[in-house]
Parts: sequence; structure tokens; C-alpha cells
Amino acid sequence: VMNDPRVGQSQSLMAGLRAQNEISVNSWHGMQQSYAGYEEVAAVKSQLATLRKSSLPAGVAAQAKTLAADLTKIGGAPPRATFPFFRNAPPKPGAMQTFVQINNNYNTLVSMMQVGLDMAPTPAQIAAWESDCNNYNRTVDAWKDMQKHQLADFNSVLGKNNLQRLNVASSQLRGVSCKFKAPQS
Repeated sequence: VMNDPRVGQSQSLMAGLRAQNEISVNSWHGMQQSYAGYEEVAAVKSQLATLRKSSLPAGVAAQAKTLAADLTKIGGAPPRATFPFFRNAPPKPGAMQTFVQINNNYNTLVSMMQVGLDMAPTPAQIAAWESDCNNYNRTVDAWKDMQKHQLADFNSVLGKNNLQRLNVASSQLRGVSCKFKAPQS
């Protein structure tokens, strides 16, 4: 039985299925994490939008406008409800991706794994997951840096102008390892 070539094929198939499952689970977790990142940014954007509706001093209003644009560069914008089948333009090579873009990328990987093909992920799929993971870590770092500097500075300006500060909860996001390791047989 040990010399039966079907045993080797079966073991190889199982290893491929484990790898497929691993990349699917990792992508699903990536979707959850990137959505949580979007939600954190959206909570601050919502407060900022409410603040911008009030009568602000010109300097504060200008900073608020810049901050809103910078928050969108990190969080992204949800797909438009009127034309949800249109995606935003792809990012420029090397540009930081938003949490929404990263979520879409992970979703694509999950969708590709659900088409019923029982096979190991391709090198391109593994490379895409590793790239998405690295982009996620980069965006998390940018978000945490924004919280530490830009949002803290803006809250200081609000305080100096006797205005309600933004409630910015400390990010719960964590960087993750981005080297895909296929499970062992």
C-alpha cells in the first residue's frame, strides 16, 4: 500500500486543499480586519462631518477640510449606492491603499477560492494575498500615525478654540505576518 502512487496523489491533494483553506481563512480575516479599520476611520469622519456643519473659524474649517480628505485616503469611500457595480479606480502602483480597497482585494481572493476548484492556491494568488497583507499593514501604520499626530494636533486646535474635541478611540488594529506558510501534511 505504501508504494501505491494513489497515496502520494491523495496526500498531495490534501496538502493543496489545506493550503487553499489557509489562504481563504487568511483572506477572510483580512476582510474582517480591513473592515474594522474602515469602521474606526468612519467613526472619526462622522464626528468631523458633524463638526464641519457648525460655524467654525476659518483656520479650523480649512484644517477640518484637509483632515476629512486625509481620512478618506486611509479609510476609503464605500461603493456608491446608485451604481454599486462600479468600483473606484485602482490605486497607482506603490500608492497606499485604503481599507475599502484592501477589503475589496481580500474579497476577490475569497471569491476565487469559492468557485469549487479543489486545488492549491496558485503562486499568483499567494503573491496577491501577501501584497494585500502588506498593504493592510501599511495602511494600519498610516492610520495609527494619523491618530498620534494629525488627529491629536487637530484636537489641540479645537481645544484652543473652545470647540468640542473629536473622540478618537485608540486603534484596535494590529499588524499581521504577511508570509504565507502552507500547512504541512
